[in-house]
Amino acid sequence: MRIWLIPLLAFVLFGADRGLDLRTAARKGQTNQVDILLKGGAPIDSADKDGRTALMLAAEHGHFAVVRLLLDRGANTTLRDSQGWTAYSLALTAGRDDVLKVLPSPPPMEVFLDPSWDRSSLYSSCFMSPAQLADHMRAIGAQAMIAAAVRDFAKANGRGRMEFIATSGGDATLYLRSRPSASCIPQQSVDSLSLEIDVRLERAADRVMLLEKTFGGGLKGLHARTVNSPAQYQPVFSGWAASHASQIYWAAVEAWLRAR
Repeated sequence: MRIWLIPLLAFVLFGADRGLDLRTAARKGQTNQVDILLKGGAPIDSADKDGRTALMLAAEHGHFAVVRLLLDRGANTTLRDSQGWTAYSLALTAGRDDVLKVLPSPPPMEVFLDPSWDRSSLYSSCFMSPAQLADHMRAIGAQAMIAAAVRDFAKANGRGRMEFIATSGGDATLYLRSRPSASCIPQQSVDSLSLEIDVRLERAADRVMLLEKTFGGGLKGLHARTVNSPAQYQPVFSGWAASHASQIYWAAVEAWLRAR
């Protein structure tokens, strides 16, 4: 090795070690140690193999004092890790409300909701003809239930990350396709019901699909109920819509926050 490379290599290794020490202290919430390391020249925005900086780690673990110190020293809040998370989005998904108060907040996503339904899984009913079954489900409007449940969750618990607009455009379209299923079980004289919800989030600017996921469906999705009258359909589907509202909301928010 050339002699002049030795000091340079030592400097690089020293910086790398200091960066690791800084990230470790930040993750553990060791404010005094973070301060000492920064004063000693530790690279404030150095990242680990996953692209996580000290600020990201402190934000994710809810260490308010460390986050505030790093911000005061000029930590970059716009950096993303290998999965697209910023310090803000990591704190948000981890429920670190105190940390969110000091991190710059991106504007809420303006979303157009586009609910629809698919009747292809309405096989049979012990109480209704196929035509009556389809009309009954149309009147129940599972797709409208789901859209309303997502709106209600956003208003009550969404932390202002999503705003709904009346017409297409804005930042994105959230497609919600409900696929209710019904089939008669003749031996028991009951109808077996289930529900799947296909969720897609499409960015308006370039029509890139940011999220495609199905919620519910069968035993895996804890959706398998039997009913002994048509009157029981509505509360069953309403309950499923409400149970998935938070999952749909946060899946869409997280997909948006991670988009580059």
